[in-house]
Amino acid sequence: MALVAALAVALALVACQQLLPELIGPDDAGAPDTVVVRVQGLPDDLEPALTLTGPAGFEVDLDGATSVGGLPAGTYRLRVHDVEYGVTTFSADPTVVEAQLEAGRSATLTARYAPDRDGARAALARLNTYRAAVGVPAVTLDEEATLPHWLHARYASKNDTTGHFEDPSLPWYSDEGDQAARASNLSYRWHWRFDGTTGGVDHHHESWIDSFADAPFHFFSLLDPRVASMRSAWFAAELSCDEVDWITPPYPDGCHVLRATGVVQAVHGDDPWPAGTTVLFPGRDQTVEIVDHGPEYPDPLTACPGFARPVGLPLFVMEEPVGAWSDGV
Repeated sequence: MALVAALAVALALVACQQLLPELIGPDDAGAPDTVVVRVQGLPDDLEPALTLTGPAGFEVDLDGATSVGGLPAGTYRLRVHDVEYGVTTFSADPTVVEAQLEAGRSATLTARYAPDRDGARAALARLNTYRAAVGVPAVTLDEEATLPHWLHARYASKNDTTGHFEDPSLPWYSDEGDQAARASNLSYRWHWRFDGTTGGVDHHHESWIDSFADAPFHFFSLLDPRVASMRSAWFAAELSCDEVDWITPPYPDGCHVLRATGVVQAVHGDDPWPAGTTVLFPGRDQTVEIVDHGPEYPDPLTACPGFARPVGLPLFVMEEPVGAWSDGV
C-alpha cells in the first residue's frame, strides 16, 4: 500500500513538473509550448510592468521581454500596465493583447508602449485645427514611433542644452534621439525658482504646437500639405541652479530650474504637392490668438532690415516648390 501511495505521489510530481511554466529567456523564442513576450517603446533604463495570464488560472508578473515555456495550449493574455518616468507616463494601447497557443508551437505577445499618449493626441488635435484653417488635410499620429523624440527631449532637458544633434560625450545620449533631433522641430521652456518651491512649466502638448505658430521657419513643415503624420514628445527636468551656467551665484538655497523640451516631427507621405495649392497663414477668416513673433533660430528678422522686436505674428505664403526646392518648402 505504501509503495502504491509513493508511486502516486511521484506521478503527481511529474505531472506538476510538466505543467510548470518556465521563464526560458529570449534566446529560446519560438520553442514549442512557449509564449514569447516582446516589449516596444520603452527606454532601455525603464522596466515594463506586465502580467501574463492563461488557462487554469495561470498568472505571472513579468518585468521585461522574455519567453515562458512549458505551457499548455490555450488562450493567453498580456496585460500591459502603465509605467512612470518623471513627468512621463508610458502606456500601451491596447492595454491587453491576446494570442492562442497551439500544442507544440509558440505564440508571441507584444507590449507596445508610447510616452504620454494623451498629450500627443492633444498636440495632434491642435495641429489639425491649424491645418484645417489653412485648407490642408489632417494628419495622423505615429504614436508608437515617438520614443526617439522623447529620448531627445530627456537628453536636452537633463543636460540643459539646445540644438538639432546630440553629443555622444554627454549623459543621456542615444543614436535614436540624435536622429530624431535632426528631423524635428524643437522648442524649449525654462522656469526658475529661488525659494525652494516648485514652479510650473506650460508643458501641455497644445502649447508646443502654438510655440511653432509664431516661428515660420518651423511652422512651414507642420503646415505642408504633403505631410501625412506627426510624432510628438516632451520631457521636463528639475535642475539645481548649480547645474546651469546661465544663472550666476550667489543664489539662495533651494534655487532650481525646471527645463522642458518639446520635440515635434512632421513626416511626409508619398503624395506630391497638390497641384494649384497655395497655403496662407493665417488662413482666410482664421482667428489666431498669438499676436507676436517669439525668438526663432534662424531669425527671420535678419532678412528684414530696420525691423526689431517686438514685432507681430509672421504672415506667410507657401506654394508648390520648384527646381532645387522640389523636395522641400
